[in-house]
Amino acid sequence: MIYRHDFNRKVIEKGTMCKMARGEMVRWLAENSITNPADIKGFDRLRYTYREELSSHDHFVFIKKGGTKDPASW
Repeated sequence: MIYRHDFNRKVIEKGTMCKMARGEMVRWLAENSITNPADIKGFDRLRYTYREELSSHDHFVFIKKGGTKDPASW
C-alpha cells in the first residue's frame, strides 16, 4: 500500500501519517475480516480513498485530502 497526501494540489508522502494509515488499515482489515485483496480498495478511514488511476496491479495508492498547511488537519 502507498499512502499519500493531496497537499495544495501536490501529492506528497508524510512518514508519520503513512505509519498511522498502515495501522488503521490493519485494524480495518481485521474488523471487517477482509481476505480478498480487491476488497482492500474499500478502505476509507482517516480521509484516505483508493485512487485507481494512480494504482497498479500490485500497488494500491490511497490519497488523503489535506489541502492546508496545518499538519493537524492532515
